[in-house]
Amino acid sequence: MKQEYSSTLLAMQLAVQERVQVFPWLLDHRDRNGRIVIPNGVVLSFTKIDQRVKDLLLDSDDAEWEIADPAKVIMIVNALTDDQRMKLVNSLRSKLPGLGGQLDLRQIDYATLKKEFECFASFDRDAEIKARQRQSGGRERAFRGQQRRGRGSGGFRNQGNRQNGQRSSQQSPPQQQQQPWGPKRCW
Repeated sequence: MKQEYSSTLLAMQLAVQERVQVFPWLLDHRDRNGRIVIPNGVVLSFTKIDQRVKDLLLDSDDAEWEIADPAKVIMIVNALTDDQRMKLVNSLRSKLPGLGGQLDLRQIDYATLKKEFECFASFDRDAEIKARQRQSGGRERAFRGQQRRGRGSGGFRNQGNRQNGQRSSQQSPPQQQQQPWGPKRCW
């Protein structure tokens, strides 16, 4: 039993090490020779890279193998496009005045890079949500609003009472909702 556990753990650790080497690409896509296929011209958003970092860190915890902070920084920096790197560099320069001249993202500690990276990922998530809403023409939001208020198809609330010719005297007051928009604070 113990030998089975150690062999499974070793296999998980080797898989995590391989994923670190080819980050941010997935191990699922392989060619006929078993090598991992790295697609050309594919640009991953901050959100996608952030999600893949989180997934990899969770898997490394399960495998009881810790990824060193410098390796995490290198993984993230190598996954970025030139434009994404420039955004991060400019943002870090404005927030950390001691940095001057040529800034290499690989020299920044993981905690600082992580904060800034997660901030950009949250902006990307918001942009993706707004783009989806624009594509649907706001129908999703309107439909959700009708569901909340019990309008639209008549709703399911008090439907049994209406069939009997009775109305419910207990109707819940409208609930206040938190607004999804507002200023974002990333630091």
